[in-house]
Amino acid sequence: MAYELLNSAQVTPPRLHAMVRLISHLQAPTRKDVIDLLQPSVLVSDQSAAKNVYVAAVNCEIINEAPDKTLVLSGEAAQLESMQGFQLYMQKRVLGVTESYQPNYLFNLYSAWYIVQNERIFQFVEKDFETRFNEELFQDAELRTFNMTKFNGWRRWAAFLGLGWPIKPGLSGRSEILVPCASNRLKGVLAQLLTRDEQVIKFSLFVERIAELCPELDGGSLFTYCWGASRGSEQRGNNLSLTLSTGLRQLYDSGEIELIRQADATDIWQLYPAEGQLLKQVTHIRLRDN
Repeated sequence: MAYELLNSAQVTPPRLHAMVRLISHLQAPTRKDVIDLLQPSVLVSDQSAAKNVYVAAVNCEIINEAPDKTLVLSGEAAQLESMQGFQLYMQKRVLGVTESYQPNYLFNLYSAWYIVQNERIFQFVEKDFETRFNEELFQDAELRTFNMTKFNGWRRWAAFLGLGWPIKPGLSGRSEILVPCASNRLKGVLAQLLTRDEQVIKFSLFVERIAELCPELDGGSLFTYCWGASRGSEQRGNNLSLTLSTGLRQLYDSGEIELIRQADATDIWQLYPAEGQLLKQVTHIRLRDN
């Protein structure tokens, strides 16, 4: 099976970022150099955390091993120095996978399934996030494709990659929940979704671009597949998901985009209902001049 970030609890965004920064500051280090510096063998007998982070960095093509065994970054060191730059870089490396033989396919498939659930995730108990996914997408599999260890790994990385933000609701059977919101995911590709010379474009065109660039979001290939598996014959029409709607509203509130409802337009898109939100329908969209 292809590599999956969510398989190892030891691989976290801060640890992976620390390894990347360390490599960028050293002069052509080897694998042993990096692992020994992150987890010195004189202090710990088990270097598994550093080794697992190294495996993640290689499989996600963040670092490459040269013929002389030294390590080099696949991206610009300056871009990877800040956590924000690292986040944008990881979005490109991890998200957008649509083929089962590619690394992090399961991560992307689960992301689409989670997004398809809309408000149902707030009613799920912890175990539902494992069992429902397996039943709906892998009901004929001999072994469980997904479990709670993978779910915890997915939730941690999904929050970092911009698919939502975690809260602790304090409810029985729920330790933490990822509130669906694609604002940071959209920020990472906003320059490809909208350009300043376009002025105003139809929202339907914007949705088409999202489907192509973000297959886990509305209309994308993974989203469509999971919708059919999870919600059966329910009609989507021009109704936007909770994840995309929340993300768009946040970008609108922060002044980055303008969501427009033209009175004479016939192609109307419905934002997901949200209490206290006056913005309910949209027909056009544009970048705001900041």
